[in-house]
Amino acid sequence: MAMISETRQSVPISLTQRDIWRERLGYVFILILLLALVGSIAIGFSLYQKIEHPTIQRSDSEMINGGKRFIDYFYSLNSATVDRDQFRAISMMMQQQDKESRLKYLIVQDFVRRTQKARMKSEIDWSKAQAMIVEHLDNGVLDIEYKAYLVRNDEKAGFLDIILRLVPIEKNDTNTDGVGVWSWKDVSENPFEGAS
Repeated sequence: MAMISETRQSVPISLTQRDIWRERLGYVFILILLLALVGSIAIGFSLYQKIEHPTIQRSDSEMINGGKRFIDYFYSLNSATVDRDQFRAISMMMQQQDKESRLKYLIVQDFVRRTQKARMKSEIDWSKAQAMIVEHLDNGVLDIEYKAYLVRNDEKAGFLDIILRLVPIEKNDTNTDGVGVWSWKDVSENPFEGAS
């Protein structure tokens, strides 16, 4: 019997209720830390994406009003402001060939000088006009159709039916609306016939 050594048997630890809650609280704390880490990584990645691929958001009403402003400038026949209006319209155009084409038209037609010499006053009558969103495209791009009348010297001079493709852009000094015009199309034939 001297050769037999005593061995101890392990006795299961009896945890008190307090110890059980401490253990659970520790697991919950570790879980919260892991979730916070995953969340901060996701937020960081989202911010990185926005910096790499910025997207500018404009509401539908901002886009519609920006399009109205372009139409006001583009079709301006106000002798007092025609030069500034045409400059603003051109600054809202997104494609360089459209800017160059419009500038060439203004020069060849002597549009600004002829309008100033005519001493006329014009505006687009938006009181009973319609502006309808035709299509929502990717990245906030909208196709919007506008129907209104040009009023020249307080008389209706022509009907306007135009579709604009509008793009949200950064606001700047020359484009305070933050809306760029990608393209436009006159739906009505000869919308301002006899207006010039």
